[in-house]
Amino acid sequence: MYTLIFLILLMSAPIFADSTNLDNNRSITYLENGDYITSEIVIDSLETSTYGVNTKSAHRIYTYYNSRKEKAWDLTVYGTFSYNGKSATATAVSSDYNIYISGWKCISRTPSKSRVILNMVA
Repeated sequence: MYTLIFLILLMSAPIFADSTNLDNNRSITYLENGDYITSEIVIDSLETSTYGVNTKSAHRIYTYYNSRKEKAWDLTVYGTFSYNGKSATATAVSSDYNIYISGWKCISRTPSKSRVILNMVA
């Protein structure tokens, strides 16, 4: 039995670092067993208020592939952040997942404003 506990820390500051480059922000993390996880950030909206507080909504898609390059599952984390010029704060977070290969199951999913914990088992 293969167990993966996937912890995502919601780092609010990088969301505001450079919005022009984050629309296509992608990464790949390779695991020791040959599986890998891709990640992509998508900016959904940016609102600027007259009081100097900006609000940005974005989602990040994590996709897990096995060593045969088959998509096993994905996790999408949705977040809304406010930024006052000095610090950013997560104001809302949610998540959703899909399983594509039989044998995988989600044992638990715990979203909060600081992290999302996903416990998947194959």
